[in-house]
Parts: sequence; structure tokens; C-alpha cells
Amino acid sequence: EPDASVVTKWEGMCYAIFRGSTEKPRDWTQNFNIKNERVCNNQGECCRVEEGFYTGLGNSYQEELEKAILDCAATCENPTECVVLGGYSQGGAVAGITSIKLSHLNPYVIAFGMPRALHRRCDVVNPDRWYRFINSRNGRTAGISYDPVAFVGGNGDAVHYGHGFILSDDSSGVSYFGRNSQQKFKPSDVRLNENIGLMPLNFAGFRGHLLGGDQEDPGYVFRLTELLKGAKYPIRDNGYAKGFYCSHGIECQSRRCTGEKLLNRVQRRCE
Repeated sequence: EPDASVVTKWEGMCYAIFRGSTEKPRDWTQNFNIKNERVCNNQGECCRVEEGFYTGLGNSYQEELEKAILDCAATCENPTECVVLGGYSQGGAVAGITSIKLSHLNPYVIAFGMPRALHRRCDVVNPDRWYRFINSRNGRTAGISYDPVAFVGGNGDAVHYGHGFILSDDSSGVSYFGRNSQQKFKPSDVRLNENIGLMPLNFAGFRGHLLGGDQEDPGYVFRLTELLKGAKYPIRDNGYAKGFYCSHGIECQSRRCTGEKLLNRVQRRCE
């Protein structure tokens, strides 16, 4: 069902999870609506959001969904410390928009492959409680590439909020690239150094938006599962270890990403 969601309570926390786009044409086309919508909380504080993603929230069961979250939070010892909103792709965008309406609960937002959905100057949300993850892949000839959906959305005024992390082949940790960072790790953003222009498109990046996947075709669930199996807790976020593909120094533990240009492709690795 398009725009589906589920609310549940587990180990004292209330979770509201939003579905990503289905294969139905109407569900996909609403993502490309670049008009904006005004969304407000119960205090009358408002933000502008992408109308296409707001459509994923403003459906026939919006009131039922919000009531379910509020009812769940009311069962918590501290309602402002027990609500988590999450989603993949369009679902992540809807989770972010929902956090505006329920900002009095100070919810956590955890999103995977989330496009830009909220506009600038949205002081209602708390970016310190937002966590967004971007998947990456290794192309056969062009090094690393990134889920491009995480960098689309908006008519120029939409931005990302929260803490950003990149998932990679390095199952010992992730790469943290900042709070409210607007840095774009494009599928074509494979460079020999910062003075050289963009190389030809690395199409592996579009496969990086997969939700599930496997060893040969790693999506978000596969990456997270590998992290839980291979990393020590707490999982480190200071970048990829030596030898893993990269395109920017910020992705590496060493903060150094170097490589060679071979056959009109660049393969860079962390030092």
C-alpha cells in the first residue's frame, strides 16, 4: 500500500516507520512535485516542506497515525525521550516532515537514502536528534559511488538536517561527514583531486539505493547487518580504514584519499 506506515512500541520506545515509494506510477510521480507546503506543529510554529513528500503524509489516515504516536508516547515515562520516526527513501522524508508536526515530543529521526524534504530556516526540528544514512557502492572501473537519491529533492531551497553517515564496504565502521552538512557525494563525484573536474558517471551509484541487497549488490539492510556482525560496539564513525575506496578525505580515518587515473576512471583509496 502506498504511503503505508506502522506504529509499535518496543523496549520502552515508540517507533513510527514510514514506507518508501512503491512501484505504482502515482506514488513515484508525487516525489517530483517541487511545489512547497506549509507544515505546523501544535504551537503554530511552521516550516516549508516539499509538497510531493508531504503528500506521503497528508493522506486519509494521517490523523489516525498521529493519534497512534501520541497514544504510544503517553505510555512512556518521559514522552519527549521515547519517540523514534524512521523510514527509507520517501519514507525518510515523510518521517522528517512528521517530526515538525510532533516537535513537542522532540522525536528522533532515523532515515536511509532520504531525499531533501525540508526547507531552510526550519527551527522547529532538532538536528541533533536526526541521523541520516547514505549507502555507497564500488564500481568495477570507477571506484566508489553513492546513492544519488540522498542528494535529490527540492527546488533549491530544500536542505538536509541532522548528522550524516556513509555506509561502505568497510563493515568495521561508518564515515561521519557532519551535522546539517549539505556536501554532495555525487555518483559522478569521483576525482583525482579537488582541482580536477567530474569524471564520467558511475552508474553503480544508482544501485546503491537498494533497500535489501546482498554481498554482490549491497543495499541498506545488508550494509547495516554487516556492521552489526563485524563492528565493535559502539560502532566507530571516524571513517573507512586503509585501503577502502573513497572520493573525499573526510570519508577516511586518515583523512587522506588518494589514487590514480586509469582508463579515464579514478580509483581512490583511503591511506
